[in-house]
Amino acid sequence: GIRDIGVTGVQTCALPISATDLARIQTFALAVALTYAEGSSGIALAGGGAGSANTISAPVTARVKAGAVKGSQANPGQATIKAASSETDSQGQVSRRELVARLGAGSLAIARGRSANSFGASIGAVDVANTLSGDVAATLEANTVDLSGSLTVSSTSADTIDTTVAAASMAVGVSKTDANGFAVALSGAGAGARNTLDAASTALVQRYNGSDAANGSLTLGGGLSISSLATGQITANVASGSLAVSYAGREASASLAPSVGISLASNTLNGNGQAALLGFGTVAVNGGDLAISSSSNRTIEATSVAVAIGAGIGGSFSLGLSGGGANSFNTLDGGSTRRGGSQALLAADTITVNGGLGLTSTSNDTINAFVLAIAGAGQGSSTGSGGAVSIGAGVARNRLGVADDGPEAKGAGLDIRAGIYGRDGNASVGSLSARTLSASASQTTSVEAKVVATSAAIAWNSAGSVGVAASGGGADARNTLRQTVVAEALGRGDGGSLALNQAGLILKVADDANLRATSAGAALAFSFAPKGELSGAPAVGVSLADNTLMRTLRSELRGFQRNGSAKGGVTSAGNVEITSAATGAVESKAVAVAIAAAAGDTLSLALSGGGARSFNTLLGANQALLGSCDLGTNQAPLVGSLTVQADDTATINAEVDAIAASMSFAGGTDSVAAA
Repeated sequence: GIRDIGVTGVQTCALPISATDLARIQTFALAVALTYAEGSSGIALAGGGAGSANTISAPVTARVKAGAVKGSQANPGQATIKAASSETDSQGQVSRRELVARLGAGSLAIARGRSANSFGASIGAVDVANTLSGDVAATLEANTVDLSGSLTVSSTSADTIDTTVAAASMAVGVSKTDANGFAVALSGAGAGARNTLDAASTALVQRYNGSDAANGSLTLGGGLSISSLATGQITANVASGSLAVSYAGREASASLAPSVGISLASNTLNGNGQAALLGFGTVAVNGGDLAISSSSNRTIEATSVAVAIGAGIGGSFSLGLSGGGANSFNTLDGGSTRRGGSQALLAADTITVNGGLGLTSTSNDTINAFVLAIAGAGQGSSTGSGGAVSIGAGVARNRLGVADDGPEAKGAGLDIRAGIYGRDGNASVGSLSARTLSASASQTTSVEAKVVATSAAIAWNSAGSVGVAASGGGADARNTLRQTVVAEALGRGDGGSLALNQAGLILKVADDANLRATSAGAALAFSFAPKGELSGAPAVGVSLADNTLMRTLRSELRGFQRNGSAKGGVTSAGNVEITSAATGAVESKAVAVAIAAAAGDTLSLALSGGGARSFNTLLGANQALLGSCDLGTNQAPLVGSLTVQADDTATINAEVDAIAASMSFAGGTDSVAAA
């Protein structure tokens, strides 16, 4: 919703102004298909599919826009401008913008051929795309603001996407014992979810016409509070399961059972929090504190699971094939044209506060991604040859402030900032007077990627010439984070004045970044051909785990110096503290396992290979700076202590485990095992 007051002259208005939007979409879909065919030749085909595309797109704006805004002198009161996408009732229940999707699809095909062929094919598929967008903004835009009371401007975005999708498929092909045709079972299951949440929260008081600085002023008889809260959460659960079983009699030519299961999850959460007072030549808060606070809390919880099993039994030639693949790609980026994070900003040339001046910017980002891929293939024949092949692969990518992976990743990064600047946001403040001054910027990040990929292939041929079981399992988990955390107060240099008459000054930066990548890839291959000429069992397991952390921390006081007329500099009635602290843990663990076993009559061959890599990269800077400042005067020396300190206590750990084992047994001449 939009509440808007706009004029070009003087507006004497009674506030409050508020706008709230609580849009909600809930979707449920289920598709089921069942087929059974029986005859001399049995053919059964089944397919079940479900899909949904859901969109919520609407800005929420509460706005006053005028050349001048003047309040009543007789009834000062409190003026409020508020925009929100959530609300709490008298019972404490919270309502918010929300998009919920539940989709499922299942398919079953059974074919039975009495004397000839049997063919069963089944497909289950689910796809959902969810988009929730619309910034929440509370703004006051005017060249002159003159209110005898206090002013509160607040914005709150609290948006949720909750998605659960599942697909299942099963195919069975059966031929009679004395049938001379073939038996085939094909099964495929695929599930996909794409979620995008793009909603910023902005609380803003700014000049309407920034090009004219002569009359740009904000004067309040009370206090001023500008606050922004941005909360976004995406929950995605994606699962697929596929099973194919074929059975053929002794006289049948072939028994084939391919099975594929795929799960894909993609989640993007954009939108920052910003609270700002911008563009005025003079700011005077005469009756209380000036508080500017911004908070951003964003969470992605993603689970992606894929299972595929294929078993071919009987016939002169039998083959079981399976492929299970799952991924989860998660991005916290801040949008294509803006940096994500949280900013509390004050930009004015002359600032006078008859109270405390505080800027607080906090950001909390969480991503938890779990990926599981399972593939199993089996083959068995008492009269023929055959094989079993299975591949399981899992991938997780968590990206914050970047578009791709690693140290070379593109992207401006997240921006968490509490800053005091000059009117245009680039030049620096000329004069600042308050009882106390505090500017704090803090970021807490928890990112975890867990990937497990397993694969198993088993082949048994009692009388055939060849039996092969091949298996491969690969897992890849990567986290990449780029961000800047800054708390700063920048003066104009000569003549720049900072006066604190009751307590001291605190500029504080804190960043706690925790990145964990865990991957496990396992493969098992077993082939048994007691009368065969060849029994082969290759197995490969691969595991990769990488973390990249790029962060810049800066806490800085600069540009408050006395000029030739002895005007300017820093005077403080308390301590001056400028600190920057980097904490957290970066951990990676990669485990690869490959086991191969082969047993045969003439030639037995077992090959296994396990490879793992675990790599962590930390780049950036951590600074606490005091520069171009004159601290105290002969008449008003600094009362408290001076602290300028930067600390880094982050830890890093990488662990790699790779195991490969091969066993080979031959009743004849040759037996080879290599790992």
